[in-house]
Amino acid sequence: MGGVGETQLTAAHARTAWSTGELDVLVWVTASTRSAIVAGHAPAGAELLAADASDAETAAGEFLAWLEPKPGRRRCRWLVVLDDIGDPSDVKGLWPPASPSGFTLTTTRRRDTALTGNGRQRPATGEGRPAHP
Repeated sequence: MGGVGETQLTAAHARTAWSTGELDVLVWVTASTRSAIVAGHAPAGAELLAADASDAETAAGEFLAWLEPKPGRRRCRWLVVLDDIGDPSDVKGLWPPASPSGFTLTTTRRRDTALTGNGRQRPATGEGRPAHP
């Protein structure tokens, strides 16, 4: 159900995590369509990795690959917010990776479990705050 504060609650959580120094990277992505998700990831790839911003798919892919934990590399503490996912198929291949130092928060109006799996969890009904994985 829209209009009950999911985005505002997620934004408050993200602001707090950023302002308290818990994060090195914070990326907010409007996730209502696949092209919007790509367009949201691409600037992060351009800014963090000097990826070619004119090729959004490649820049987005480079950003997502950079989030993958790598041996010998300093851990980057990150949060990616995927706000307002409408169709779970839009996120296929665009989910941030599972990482011990990063996490993804999503908002959606969907009430089914289509966005769970691969370590992703749906909060219990009525739960009122985002949780770290």
